[in-house]
Amino acid sequence: MNLNLNREEVAGEIQKNFTELYPYLKIEFYKSAYRPQLKYPSNVCMQQKDKWVLKICDNMTVSDLENSIRDNFGLMARVYRRLGNMWLKTSITENLTLRQQNDHGREITQKINAQEKNPQ
Repeated sequence: MNLNLNREEVAGEIQKNFTELYPYLKIEFYKSAYRPQLKYPSNVCMQQKDKWVLKICDNMTVSDLENSIRDNFGLMARVYRRLGNMWLKTSITENLTLRQQNDHGREITQKINAQEKNPQ
């Protein structure tokens, strides 16, 4: 599956498209790897010169995805996994595939939600 991106597209649209593919993951873009507080706002265009295509597949690891975005497009990206109502960096589990990360996020979130509905 491909995630098609172009320079007119804002960060929020890219994030929305990614999360449609992987509902328990989200992606954030940063201006610098060394200053993660400098995140691209969701309403800012990514400002690439040409249209570019990012190929994403279920067996791609988080590390591969983040490195591909950096190497091919000069953007810093970080993938987060949902844990109930929170988002966790996937840096410790970056060697898991996108599908594994998404499945893990779904399983944990469903367990947390079930525990909140039926506390013991």
